Amino acid sequence: MVRRRSRYPRTPRRRPYSWSQQAIHETSGLEIREDFMWCNDTRILAGMKILIVDDIPENIGALAIALESEGFDIKTAAGGEQALQIVHNDSPDLILLDIKMNGIDGFETCLALKKSDATKDIPIIFLTVSKETEAVVRGFICGGVDYIGKPFRQEEVCARVRTHLY
Repeated sequence: MVRRRSRYPRTPRRRPYSWSQQAIHETSGLEIREDFMWCNDTRILAGMKILIVDDIPENIGALAIALESEGFDIKTAAGGEQALQIVHNDSPDLILLDIKMNGIDGFETCLALKKSDATKDIPIIFLTVSKETEAVVRGFICGGVDYIGKPFRQEEVCARVRTHLY
């Protein structure tokens, strides 16, 4: 039996997707760019500075462990006043900011940072237990770029941080 050549050219083989890329590809029907660094290569973002602002030490510890494992340089603050001092001394690349804190709350801290020319371009991701629409919308109005609900999942936090730093 003679094998006939197809009149259609063969498409080049693509490298296999990771399981998460394959699942997204199958469910969304969208083409995934091969040149996009999809969570596999964290070297691009390694060493970037993230400031975690929360008045609960356990939350700071959990976030710090998750983000340090991704190669980020972590600084912490226990409240809004301390965060403002740290930011003006050593500007971070991104801020994770709790909304409800003693003293200056997250909204006031965000507004103070957005008023300054030196800090207005730093992305701020709000952390909160509240899932009320009013609190989320107020965070965006104050200048926040994203919102993460508590309790948070390590994969979600890392993905959102990467999204706003890349």
